[in-house]
Amino acid sequence: MSVDGDTAVVTLHTTRGERGSHARVDRYWRGYTPAEFAAENPATRSVCGADGRRDAVCYKTSHPAHYAASRGVARMLLNGGGYCTAWRVGRGNHMMTNNHCIKTQAELDRVELQFDYDCATCGGNDPRPGTKVGANALLRTSASLDFTLFSVDNFDQITQFGTLFLETRAPIANEQAYIAGHGDTRPKRISIYEERDGGAYCGVRTPQLGSEDVGYNCDTSGGSSGSPVLAGSSHKVIALHWGGSCPTNVGTRMEKIYPQVQDLIDNRP
Repeated sequence: MSVDGDTAVVTLHTTRGERGSHARVDRYWRGYTPAEFAAENPATRSVCGADGRRDAVCYKTSHPAHYAASRGVARMLLNGGGYCTAWRVGRGNHMMTNNHCIKTQAELDRVELQFDYDCATCGGNDPRPGTKVGANALLRTSASLDFTLFSVDNFDQITQFGTLFLETRAPIANEQAYIAGHGDTRPKRISIYEERDGGAYCGVRTPQLGSEDVGYNCDTSGGSSGSPVLAGSSHKVIALHWGGSCPTNVGTRMEKIYPQVQDLIDNRP
């Protein structure tokens, strides 16, 4: 598992207690800081106007269902450097993210998932260390629909965070929606409103964007790829976020993905 922060302590344990025993670190890999990640991903910025996202914990009391749904969302570390977002789906050991984040088993073998990487207080910049697990098996993937379904190691460690279920209907114009994710590698934030301090809810603006996608105005940024777009009415996932621009961000409609995975997941709430 990766080490958070700027310091790693290496302790050498020997059985014979000989003087002069030592270990040499011949290489290490450092990931991007949030600021570096944002600078390296200028094309994926998709905050239109003011950034409406807030720390997940900000909604624990005012929007308990939104907060509860966000618990199943994890930050995904790719090969020690890049980041996407992934989330639990269905009742079993299944996770979903974008195909452009993970395409092959070889890539998945270098993935780490971090659940509960949330700020402890609203606006506090005080993230919890979270719970880290490794990825296990790539179960199904599609470049055209930009999704990957996979399992994780040590599944029992993440069941406490709950799971999400899929909405199998088409999105509806102007319905409320929200997104939970780890944009810019930061602790989890939820996009519910168009502006940070409330006002109009964000939601679906173009329900049929091409043959497979949906457009919405909930804020995202680099690292949000793979985030669930949830219907405000049911708290089920209506789309898988994959990209952004203004005036709308874009995800694959779940009604298109569900037929490809329904034989693998238990989608009964």
